[in-house]
Amino acid sequence: MAHNDTGMFLSYWQALRRKAGQTPLRKAFDPVQLTSLLPSVFLLTARDGFRFRLVGERVERLHGTHLKGLPISHLFGESHKALTVAALTLARQREGALRLKVGVPLDMSDLTAELILVPLRGSDGLVDRFAGIYGLHGGWPTHFAETHPLDIKAPLAGPLSLHAAQIEDSQTEVLSAHTRLIVLNDRRVA
Repeated sequence: MAHNDTGMFLSYWQALRRKAGQTPLRKAFDPVQLTSLLPSVFLLTARDGFRFRLVGERVERLHGTHLKGLPISHLFGESHKALTVAALTLARQREGALRLKVGVPLDMSDLTAELILVPLRGSDGLVDRFAGIYGLHGGWPTHFAETHPLDIKAPLAGPLSLHAAQIEDSQTEVLSAHTRLIVLNDRRVA
């Protein structure tokens, strides 16, 4: 089941896509419409190794570093980096939303999270960005509100593990979109 924040984020992008009749333009994606979600939102470039361009403070606090300029694969363990890049590459080619289900190792326990990444077109008509949101199941740690956003000392989470990646089929109607499973339990399925 979708995390509430990721569901709201995906619904916003789907509405933009329905209105445009195709993958929406970057300039149509208005972060002001997602104000309550911004601490968990990020933006990736699609042309340069899927690197972080903008990152919400919750995501940086969780991983204990400023992520701008780093590839998203930086968040993952070695055995999951290539699969994450492959899933993003396929999502870019198909212009579909990508749902990553990941394991998030913390000191006291392991949590799961859902990352939704949606493609955006540049003015040249090519997909050159992904907007994304990080939904931590069970909610964000309560002490996040007590820490200044720039006071990042150490990661709370270890390297992420990729449990599953799903791509929404952009060739079908958005409301009845089909999903293609490409990774499950570290095994390529499609």
